[in-house]
Amino acid sequence: MNRVLPLILLIGLFCSAFQPLGKEKGITAKQTVEYLNSKIDPSVRMALKKGGVMVSFMKGEFVFRQDLFYPEDFDVSTVKYVAEEEAFSMKCFKGSKCVDRNLIEQDIRRGYSRLAIPFDGDEKAREGVRQALIHLLRNAQENDYSRTEPFE
Repeated sequence: MNRVLPLILLIGLFCSAFQPLGKEKGITAKQTVEYLNSKIDPSVRMALKKGGVMVSFMKGEFVFRQDLFYPEDFDVSTVKYVAEEEAFSMKCFKGSKCVDRNLIEQDIRRGYSRLAIPFDGDEKAREGVRQALIHLLRNAQENDYSRTEPFE
């Protein structure tokens, strides 16, 4: 019996360390990231990692930049498409640098207060991506939030 309790606690701790992002009611973070990958520029890939989202920017097969962000650190009201940049922009809550950017070739790591995700699609897909990004943030920030309807 003395050995069973520590083993149960260890198993519980191990399982809780691998919980997915958010509460996972309705459309999950994994499903949202899969949708976003199907719509954003193919040279950019998103993946759930370290309790956050890793955005990898590629030249061919080579990853030259990675941005790690945590959805709970972003201001939902700042998610917008910026036509001049052909990208979605979203900003951290005021005064914070919540994007951990790693420029791989230069071996430079810095914090940023804004994330831009390249996008070149039609208006319907653009609205779907905007809704998906908002969902990703709200799902991490709001305990009673869930979404079941498709983004488009």
